[in-house]
Order: sequence, then C-alpha cells, then structure tokens
Amino acid sequence: MTQSLDRSRHLTRTAAPAALAGAVCLLLLILCAFYEPGLGLHWNPTLELRSYLYSWLFWLGISLGSMGVVMMHHLLGGGWGFLIRRFGESAGWLMPVLVLLFIPIILGVHWLYPWAQSDVLANDAVLRHKAHAFLNWPAWSIRAVIYLAVFTIMGWRLRAGSFAEDRNPSETLQARFRRFSAGGEVVYVVVMTLAGIDWIMSREPHWYSTIFGFIVVISQALSALCVLTIVVWLFADRDPLKSVIHPNYLNDLGNVILCFVVLWAYLSFAQFLVIWLGNSQDEITWYIGRTTGGWRAVGGALILLHFLVPFILLLQRPMKRKLDRLAAVAAFLLVMRAVDVAYWVLPTGVRPANHGAFHAWYVIVVTVLAFVAVSGICIAAFAWLTERTPLLPVGAHVPDFKDYGEGPQPTPTAVP
Repeated sequence: MTQSLDRSRHLTRTAAPAALAGAVCLLLLILCAFYEPGLGLHWNPTLELRSYLYSWLFWLGISLGSMGVVMMHHLLGGGWGFLIRRFGESAGWLMPVLVLLFIPIILGVHWLYPWAQSDVLANDAVLRHKAHAFLNWPAWSIRAVIYLAVFTIMGWRLRAGSFAEDRNPSETLQARFRRFSAGGEVVYVVVMTLAGIDWIMSREPHWYSTIFGFIVVISQALSALCVLTIVVWLFADRDPLKSVIHPNYLNDLGNVILCFVVLWAYLSFAQFLVIWLGNSQDEITWYIGRTTGGWRAVGGALILLHFLVPFILLLQRPMKRKLDRLAAVAAFLLVMRAVDVAYWVLPTGVRPANHGAFHAWYVIVVTVLAFVAVSGICIAAFAWLTERTPLLPVGAHVPDFKDYGEGPQPTPTAVP
C-alpha cells in the first residue's frame, strides 16, 4: 500500500519539476531555431516547429481522447469507466493549456505548411486553387480557433457537470449527461476530422483520405486509455479508488483497449488497401515519404509492436485482470502511440539535409527537446488538476458487482 501511495505522490509532486523542465526545453528549442547545422547562426524554425507540432498533437490526442472515452462511458456505462472517469475529465480540461501551446503553431504556419509558402504556390496550380478556396492563413486560423473553442467547451462541460452531479446527484443530471455525450461524440468526430485535415493532412496538400479523420479519433481514444490506465495504477491504493478496483472491471478496461487496438489496425490497413487498389499517383504521396529510409522500418515496427504484440497480450485474460500487468501493456502501447503520431507528422515538411549523421542526431535532439517541452507543461497541468479533483464521481451510478456474480457491491462514501 505504501509503495502505491508513494507512486501517486510522485505524480502529484512532479508538477513543479515538470513545468520547469518543460520551460527550459522550450527555451532551448527556441535557441535551436537560430542555429542550423552547416550554416551556423541562421533563423529557420522549420525543424523546431515540425517537432513542436508533433508533440502538441500527441498531447492533444490524450486530452480529446479522454473526453471521447468519458462520453462513451456515459453512454455505455460499466465499472471500467467508473475507474478512469475523473482522470479523464482532468485530462480533458488540459484544453486551455493546449490552446496556449497552440500559439507557436498558428504563428509558424509559413514554416509548417506548403500552402503557406509563396514560392511553392507559384509553381503549383492545384495548390493555388486550394489555397484560394480553403488553405490560406486567415481561413485556417479562424477554423483553428473554432475547433479549439469547441473542444474547450466540451472539456469544461464534462468536468463542471460531473462536479454538479457530485453535489446534487439525480437521474435528471445523468440523463442530461447521456444526451450531451450522444451529441458530443458526433461533434468530436466531425470537428476532429476537419482539424485533422487542417493540422496534419494539409502538410501534404495533394494527398487526401476520407478515412483519415476516423483513424485520428480512434488513435486519440487509444492514447487516452493508455494514459488513464497508467494513472489508475498510480492511484490504486488511495481511498476511495481502491474500494472499486475489481479484476472484472480491469478485464473490461483491457477489452476496451483491445477493441481500439483492433480498430486502429483495421482502419489503417483499410486506408492503405483502398489507396493501393486505386493506384493513383496523387493518393500515394502519403506513403512515398514513409516507405523510404528509416521510415520503412518504423512502419514495420508499428505493424508488429502497435498491433500484433498488444493484440496477443490483451487476448490473455490474466494480463487484463492484474493492474500491474495491464498498466505495463498500456505503457508499452503509449510509447507506440508516440511513434505513430511521429509517423503522421515527422516524415514530411522538412527541407533536405546535407550534413550526414550530425544532422540526424541534431534532428533527434530537437525532437526530444520539443517533446519534453510540451510533455513537461502538460504533465504539470495534469498533476495539478488531478490533485485537486476527487478520485471518484460519488454522485454517479455506482458500479454493480452483481452483474458479474461475485463479490459485494462497493459504495464509495468519501472523496478526498
């Protein structure tokens, strides 16, 4: 018990150190933008902004995916969601922080997206047409503000409504939550699909995929489930959470993770298969940059380590009924989620390098700095929110062990 309590204290005590590490790495990242290997002092933040965009998208996925999972639990019920709901609401309320962290991206559009570069537009008639109608900085920025406003309102509504339910639990509030979640899931998928086109797909504006938005949404839910499972493990022996942790709920949580692993693999393969069967030059640009150099190996690793290995592990019932084992699988999957988001963003948008291995190491250093910068700030905010949030929604419907035919029904009576 002491060891688990120490784990939870480690998370809550990381707020200040994580924020400091994030701020220091962000400063170093800015300084790196003034230096380019082989050229010395030279302002060109293309590499730094690309790495920053990757890191920001990874944490955006955790926040939005947590909201999606919480809304799914409101619609479906089940004890597995009761374990992670409050942590999911805290992760969803990272949106104000992510909005602030979006400022460098909206200011750095010129270095991130081909359609914002006049020299590229001058030689591309198709891109000029798209830029005139859709892909231009004013329209892109307005849409970004709308997307972020919608996501922030959803995160606030879920968290505020859950606290209101704690103060005055009623069937009316629960029904209202279900109605909000039903509409919220639709809004989330639609808005994130449009945002995925603007923020990720438009980095290769000649490429398009009608299924890419669904891949992004499923991937975000999977990232969120991994993070929330790890956080449950950190707080496993804290009251009142420990009173409702049950092997059957963990089994259900593992099954939900397995479901999203399979969905991710199915949609990713379906996208590849449709593009391959279409055999159109415009549609294969996404895969050209991801089947050359080291990115071919990354693609193979995703097939093996993001799908096959977790799929086999999560089919084993003992792996899902022990929290330590399930958290270990979730941590492994979370690493692969970071690799997958890198696979979306990093292969494109960087100007050719002529500095050999040194440049390769420089790219790695910049990417790590960007990831630590964004992660440190987001972890600090999440730790701060978690410490100030009750671990269980006591006003919600209590999970019922009778549905499983074993054990008494837990009743959380105190919230720290």
